[in-house]
Amino acid sequence: MSASGTYLVLDVLQTVTGNAGGAVAPAAGNLTLVGAGDITVTGTPLTNTLTITYTGMGGSWIPKTTNFTMSNGTGYICSTAPVIGTLPAIAAVGDVYSVIGIDANPFQIAVNAGQSIIISDYTTTVTTGTITSTALGDSLEILCVVANTKFFIVSQQGNFTVT
Repeated sequence: MSASGTYLVLDVLQTVTGNAGGAVAPAAGNLTLVGAGDITVTGTPLTNTLTITYTGMGGSWIPKTTNFTMSNGTGYICSTAPVIGTLPAIAAVGDVYSVIGIDANPFQIAVNAGQSIIISDYTTTVTTGTITSTALGDSLEILCVVANTKFFIVSQQGNFTVT
């Protein structure tokens, strides 16, 4: 009861509804948020806050001036042409790789035996295929759609040579 003799009414969270699935009701006054894939949820009890973090692309960008093998969830800033980034031999569906060139003609993406990359209406040659940037600022985001073998360009800026 407040000092004026009136009762305080506290709103209690009864259900939460996401953009998929149905409504959920907190059990014993507790609602647990769980991140999946590239999303983590961190609770800080002292401040009563939840921090939701996306650790997918954009999370880690590495400058490259020499050839390298790409890693899931990593972006590469290429300079000193030509820098060749090779897709990993082992890749899971949903793995994402990004690359941007900051010099003229700075990068090339190469495949391993049995792999191919589809970009627009073009597919690289299996085993020896490449995608080569043609200008400053060219960039690609590459998504593995079939484990170890098939990759799609899901975002691109610029024009590329596909072999």
